This record gives sequence, structure tokens and C-alpha cells, in this order.
Amino acid sequence: MIRIVVVEDEPHIADVVIYILQENRFETLSARDGDWGWKLFQEQQPDLAILDLNLPGISGLELFKKMRRLRPAFPIIMLT
Repeated sequence: MIRIVVVEDEPHIADVVIYILQENRFETLSARDGDWGWKLFQEQQPDLAILDLNLPGISGLELFKKMRRLRPAFPIIMLT
């Protein structure tokens, strides 16, 4: 199963994105801030990330850069 981490601090947006992904049989991980998103990325090895740009803690842009440094070919969608 494809595992997607959704890092979004707006609960209603995160809930809609997660609902749609789960309805399409994707496994989802959710974080409400950049720090938790980074932890999930490192520990859970997702297949894709959906990131908000403006996040508490580590910003979405900084999280994007950190993910790319660790896994250069990792697919990331910026949802902002």
C-alpha cells in the first residue's frame, strides 16, 4: 500500500485531503506541524508527502529541503 504523509496545520484542509486519500485506498500519516512531519518522514518512510508551505515549527519550505537532502528523488506535493 502506498503511504502518504500529509503535513497541514489547518484541520479542515487536512481532514478533506486525508479523507480523499483514504477513500482511494492510500495509507495516510498526518502531522499538524513541520517538526512532527519531519519525525514521521524519518520514522515511517512514506512514499509521498503533501506539504503546506506555512507550518508551525519547521516551515513547509524548510521541510521540503530537508526531505530532498535525505531522499533526493522523493515525490513532494506542495499544497498551499
